[in-house]
Amino acid sequence: MAARPHIPNTKLQRHQAIRRILNGRSGRDGVKTYRELRAVLADNGFPAAEMTVRADMAEMGCVKIKDEATGIAWWIVPAWNPAAENLRGKLDPEVVEREVMVKMTAHVSDATVVGDRVHIMTEPRAGYLVAYWIAWLEWQGIIAVQEMLDGCIVYCASLEDATIVRQRLVGEGGADRDDSEDGPVPAGPE
Repeated sequence: MAARPHIPNTKLQRHQAIRRILNGRSGRDGVKTYRELRAVLADNGFPAAEMTVRADMAEMGCVKIKDEATGIAWWIVPAWNPAAENLRGKLDPEVVEREVMVKMTAHVSDATVVGDRVHIMTEPRAGYLVAYWIAWLEWQGIIAVQEMLDGCIVYCASLEDATIVRQRLVGEGGADRDDSEDGPVPAGPE
């Protein structure tokens, strides 16, 4: 059996792995116990003690839900976590922007402006992760982020703001504004 490559096991990376694992399963396929989650984490290169997993899940605000019809209960990570929200003021905006760029590069297949919105298509089941990090951005013009399974929608104040946000997210051109009647023109090579 080939040895697994070493993956640094930082708390943030472990939390991302837990979020990815729990968001991808529900019902009969859901993760039902700490032991089961520890096994899946270990299989993905994140071995952790049960107390560590319990503490991570409490910090992330994980909850166990139950389907009353089948009696099956499984763990989920809610989209909003008040404990994590308190971190926003402590994180450097540049760190958040770097993390957003990593998520965009790793998981996004397309970003399109439609009116005052930026529609972002991701690889399967990565929409929640990408939306989560985009929601932490403090960019002018972003009003809200709606997460979906395979993408997200960034609501902006105007078409112009949506165009600029898309350009910044995909790394195209500058954030130039054009006041012509035809609307903003993406920056191109000069």
